[in-house]
Parts: sequence; structure tokens; C-alpha cells
Amino acid sequence: MIVDDSIIKQHGLVVAAVYAVVVATPTIKQTEIARECNISVKTAQRALETLQQIGYIRIMNNKPNSNTYEVLNRSEKREKVMKIGRPGKKILCINDGMIFESCTAAAKNYKVTRSAISRQVNGQLKSVRGLYFTTISGTESYDELHTIRMEYLSQSIRIEDLL
Repeated sequence: MIVDDSIIKQHGLVVAAVYAVVVATPTIKQTEIARECNISVKTAQRALETLQQIGYIRIMNNKPNSNTYEVLNRSEKREKVMKIGRPGKKILCINDGMIFESCTAAAKNYKVTRSAISRQVNGQLKSVRGLYFTTISGTESYDELHTIRMEYLSQSIRIEDLL
């Protein structure tokens, strides 16, 4: 069985080796997977969890002595990968009042890194290229958003900054 190169590049040889064993033998004990791949049982468990998270397999029954794994086809993989992750918090740009669905969307718009926006929101950075951001729930009215912007701007702009 030839393993997809993307598994090796993104998740390493161990995960790829475990995947190859599961494809060859869908009903196999974790201890046998560990022995086949020359890894510990705990490492095999982590690799199986990774494969399930990224949508390459589905663990059908999780019994200590025997597990059954279903190898997912491409469309099932894509669907699984789309569901991974939690929804990002909405981001409000204080400077211009624009609202974004996530840090990533805001970062793309302003051509900055997602981590810079995240760090600024969490108080680790003062601003990102002169821009100020905050998280919002998305249920605020226009007046509430305006109040949030004005409070934030009054706190962040001091006389020392203007000199």
C-alpha cells in the first residue's frame, strides 16, 4: 500500500505507518499495530487519534482487545476535515469598525499575521501596525459596537502617544 505523501509531510512517518497497517488490516488490536510499527502502544493510540481527527479513519468500536477501523474515502475525509476546529471569535477592528468572522479573516484583510491579531487581542501587543482589535460576540447592536469602539479608543490613545 502506498501511503499519501501529505500524511507523511503533515503528521510524520509514525502516523503514516499506522495508517498503512490499518488499511491492510481494518480489524486489529492496538498492541498488534504497535508491534507491526515498532512503537509503543501509547504512540499507536495517539497516531490512531490523529488519523481519526484528520479524517483518514473512523474508529468503529473502541475495545481494549480489538478495534475496528473504517478507512474513509476522499469525500468523507474532506467533510471530516471541514468540521475540525472550533469556530473563531468575531473580531472588531477598532480603527474602522469592520467586523470579521475570525482572526484569520481579519489578518488576510489587513495583510498581517493571525498570531499578531491574537496577541494584540490578548494584551500581549499594544497594536498591530497601528490597528487595534477586540473580540465580540456578534450579537451586539450598532450602538453597543460604537460604545465599545469609543471606550477602547479613549483608553488606548494617550497624550504621550500623540507627542
